[in-house]
Amino acid sequence: ARGDYIFFVDSDDMIMDDYIQKFMECGNEPFIGAGYRENSVDGTRFEYPDRLRPIEEYKHNSELLWEEVPCVHVAGNRYSRDIIVNNSILFEKDCTLGEDSRFNMAYLDCIDSVRVISQSGYIYRLHEGSLIHRFWPNRLEIERQECIKREAFFEGTKSFGFMKYVHWNNVLEHLYFHTTASSPNKKIAKKLLKEAVSDPYFR
Repeated sequence: ARGDYIFFVDSDDMIMDDYIQKFMECGNEPFIGAGYRENSVDGTRFEYPDRLRPIEEYKHNSELLWEEVPCVHVAGNRYSRDIIVNNSILFEKDCTLGEDSRFNMAYLDCIDSVRVISQSGYIYRLHEGSLIHRFWPNRLEIERQECIKREAFFEGTKSFGFMKYVHWNNVLEHLYFHTTASSPNKKIAKKLLKEAVSDPYFR
């Protein structure tokens, strides 16, 4: 990439005609995040209200970051190429799930403000092959490591318990889904769910 800004678009997703234009009309903030639509132009919209905050406000309140900033995926956001290059921010090659989130936390740690705009021009296409539909027997360890990575970003904050709950809930929902689904993973999912409920890190 050689431009000033970088947008990520998955190969099976789509963007609307004015998607990039709307970002470019919003100034030169180092990070601009936005929502998305599921499956089609007329699909369910997930949008955030327009706002601009100093990054320090989010570093002291994990719940605020989770509610206001699209930081789970890189798709649907605009990034500064210079910040990525100058800080050597890369996707972790050995990360099987959550690499977008880790990229975002590394990026947010290098900027001083966050802008979010109320638009959903990115179309995220869900299908059976999507990562969220796969069974991850090591989901507990994945979420634990993801949580530890995020905890470093929120160093010193008393509100990190909320973020731990989010990651723990991701594990429980994932495993519970596979205990009720008609899949060959039902038996192992039940066993792993019991272990996750009593995991000492999240408890």
